[in-house]
Amino acid sequence: MLKAVAQKRGVSTKCRHIQINNSKRMSMERRRIEKNKRQQKRVRLLRKAFQELQELLPNSDEKKARTKTQILEDASVYIRHLKLKLHNVEEKKTQDSSDSCQARPSCAFAKPVR
Repeated sequence: MLKAVAQKRGVSTKCRHIQINNSKRMSMERRRIEKNKRQQKRVRLLRKAFQELQELLPNSDEKKARTKTQILEDASVYIRHLKLKLHNVEEKKTQDSSDSCQARPSCAFAKPVR
């Protein structure tokens, strides 16, 4: 069938085969180029995100270069530190609130003293 179509167009089957291969090759090349562009964009965005994360960490003004793993580890330690600090503040706030309630017997949170 391909031979009959090629003969009607005045193109030999060998030439048609080469045209198909060239077309496939061009299509594959175009897809590869677009895939590379997408990958480069992902890498740029990831690099930018790590840079922003590093700038948010304490002591980020140091000129020492950090690996991505070090940045993630430092961020994890810093987040744990902030969570502990927040917990301590909330605990202190709760303790202060209960102390002030005991001083006022009309407070709804006051515990009866025995």
